[in-house]
Amino acid sequence: MKILKKLESIEPGNHEIYIAKGTALGMLGDITGAKKMFDFALTKDSEEVENILFIITSVLQNLNYYETLIPYMIRLMEMEPEYHAHLYDLAYAYEKVQDFDESIRYYLRYLEEEPFSDSAWYNLGIIYNKLEQYDKAMDAYDYALAINDQNTFALFNKGNILSNLDRYDEAIHVYHEYLEIEPESFEAMTYLGECYEKCNDPELAKKYYHEAIDLAPEISDPWFGLGVIALNSGEIEESFIFLRKL
Repeated sequence: MKILKKLESIEPGNHEIYIAKGTALGMLGDITGAKKMFDFALTKDSEEVENILFIITSVLQNLNYYETLIPYMIRLMEMEPEYHAHLYDLAYAYEKVQDFDESIRYYLRYLEEEPFSDSAWYNLGIIYNKLEQYDKAMDAYDYALAINDQNTFALFNKGNILSNLDRYDEAIHVYHEYLEIEPESFEAMTYLGECYEKCNDPELAKKYYHEAIDLAPEISDPWFGLGVIALNSGEIEESFIFLRKL
């Protein structure tokens, strides 16, 4: 800031100085001061407004100031409607500030232009899941997987939804697909064990609980699962052995 103050006295019309000052203030946590500098930078060069807005939105995105970012991004999107990525960035910003209706609206607008973006479908699935619109969430994840069958996040989340809806047979199939891609996932093994437990298949449940423990013995969920299975089988002492691991 000391160096920038000196530069400002030399080149008071240079918008890059005020962008740098705004960035520094943002990094120091002074978002009000940062916004003041960014707005001032926009008055300094009428021919570079789009570039200045792009830099400002990039800085605010990197600093996670999404609420402050949104008005700049809307302005940039209006000036550059041909750049569809602005729709995506705006949808993501609204998602971060938990304005899910606006986020969905902009993701859908983006997908009208870029229907083969698996990341946009995946993000849309996350929002629908948060809103407990599970059918729409799974449809979005299915679109993401149709575009990119290696999108493990979409696959894992789809399995979780099916499990939470007590659709255990379908969840089992999805978790197995996931483990083919991510064979070292102790989380998927644990959830798979839970699904088999709910399907009254304790032997397969124990198999996957033990495999999860082999990968991550410090995780409590598979130990708890083994304890419950032993308890339900009347093996009280064995159950205590597992439950003491929690």
